[in-house]
Amino acid sequence: MKLDQNELKTIHGGEISFSVILGIGSIVSFVIGLIDGFVHPKACE
Repeated sequence: MKLDQNELKTIHGGEISFSVILGIGSIVSFVIGLIDGFVHPKACE
């Protein structure tokens, strides 16, 4: 059985979209920076 182009475009197969990966990565990066800011505070000069 062969699928045509329209049927191939509708198959997602459980993939994670690129925007979800970027969103999770940015949240993780923000939380790490927030924790690092509390652990290693910089004094104002």
